[in-house]
Amino acid sequence: FGLLVGEAYSMRMQPKVDPVAPKKLLAPLPKPVADDPLVAFEKKAAATSCSKITTTRVGNRLKVEGFVGDEARLAELLATAKATRKPLDWNVSAHRWPQCEAELTLDTALSKGGVEVVTLTADGKIRSGDLVAMKQGDLFGIQVKALPQRPWVNVIYLQADGSAVELYRGKVGSAPITLGTQGKQGNRFQVSAPFGDEMIIALASATPFFGASTSDFTTERQFLTALRSALAKTDETSLSAAVIRLHTSD
Repeated sequence: FGLLVGEAYSMRMQPKVDPVAPKKLLAPLPKPVADDPLVAFEKKAAATSCSKITTTRVGNRLKVEGFVGDEARLAELLATAKATRKPLDWNVSAHRWPQCEAELTLDTALSKGGVEVVTLTADGKIRSGDLVAMKQGDLFGIQVKALPQRPWVNVIYLQADGSAVELYRGKVGSAPITLGTQGKQGNRFQVSAPFGDEMIIALASATPFFGASTSDFTTERQFLTALRSALAKTDETSLSAAVIRLHTSD
């Protein structure tokens, strides 16, 4: 055997062992749960740009107030609110840019009160409405009243053509100031093209807000930049603001 066999092998059985247990399967992932429609609405409202939305639950009813930057976003938000299937008290409107940005920037000052602004007819009557409508050729005036603690007033007109016109800058007394109705020999305001959404902003501060220069801005973008810059240097508690939204047409 030794002469004929070059190599030899033997097989030995391994000791008996338990078979390998199969790996446990991972538990299946839970099916995604859709957001509660009310939560979905609140998330959408919070994510809507250039907007301010407040939602209040009154029993089973949903009270929604505020503004968004354009009509398309307004329609989307309303559709999401209706999907909650709750009775709605809906008071949300479209405040197109730059109005929405101006209101957001002045949010604290607008909440303080302390300054009032109204538009007037040619004969001195107050024009009413959240969105004051005026037509081509209409004569109008602006009246501003401020508290003695904030006597320095700026009145800015954001026009439909993208310009920002400062109508008044100065110190006022206890009586309101009236602009634009001084008769044929004085300063008169009259609606003319271009037409569209416009805004009057009244600011009242304890000290001059924009400083001495009267050329801080000529466009709405320049106005917003100047506004943010001035706010950064101002104690917000010393500034009050009021706005009027207008719509002019031919």
